[in-house]
Amino acid sequence: MFVGIPFGVHKMFLWIIPKGFDIGGTVGVFVFNLLIGGVIGGVILTGRLVLAAFYLAKAVAAGICRLAKIRTV
Repeated sequence: MFVGIPFGVHKMFLWIIPKGFDIGGTVGVFVFNLLIGGVIGGVILTGRLVLAAFYLAKAVAAGICRLAKIRTV
């Protein structure tokens, strides 16, 4: 979940803004923002890793075809 925080936390602060709470409530809302932002960021990070693996496989296949001089569409 910690790796997803940079991808998702900035989205959470647009949804839940701690307003009218005491110190405990503000800290609780901030922690809630971090938890939900980490989960959202984890999903985004997983999608980007899958996309990166797809691009890597595509580049390797294109390189092999180029070395074998096979023309692809």
